[in-house]
Amino acid sequence: MIYILFPRTQLNEKYFQMSWLIINIVKFIFMTTNERIITVPMSVRDIDECNEYFFMIKSGMYTNFVSFWTQHHRFTKKCDAATCSKVFIVDGHQKANRIVCQYKNVFDDSIPELGMVQMGCLYSPLRKGINVSFSCMCFLFIHSRAR
Repeated sequence: MIYILFPRTQLNEKYFQMSWLIINIVKFIFMTTNERIITVPMSVRDIDECNEYFFMIKSGMYTNFVSFWTQHHRFTKKCDAATCSKVFIVDGHQKANRIVCQYKNVFDDSIPELGMVQMGCLYSPLRKGINVSFSCMCFLFIHSRAR
């Protein structure tokens, strides 16, 4: 028996991530629209082509996302129609090991379809220093007692 050894190559994380993202975008478009054909970048290695693609689909993806989640109760029987799609919670910081300010009364109203969205403060708390013994608040809200 003859064995042929091929050089072992590592999976390129960036290309894998880009492929996974594009596949899930396509799945989402098929799920939320009546499209039968979807155009995707020819190569995940061409970063300029991928960037153009993401900018091209950005507004359509936003519209599909908002439309889907504001009408979620029409797509599933698991939700109570009276409360379904009333609250949508996300953590956009995605930094599990980063401490954030404990001030919660920060809101965003830049997306009309969602109304006022409570985000909380995204800054890190102040560190120990000359005038700070311990704090769970950032420089903006250090004097605030509300949480």
